[in-house]
Amino acid sequence: MKKFDIYEMVTDLIIERLEKGVVPWGTIFVFR
Repeated sequence: MKKFDIYEMVTDLIIERLEKGVVPWGTIFVFR
């Protein structure tokens, strides 16, 4: 159950950075 919470927090942080446009190659590294 805790793992799901962590994944949610991580995805939320990624979405926030994506919206702000502060994600250069970090997204590619995360998606891989």
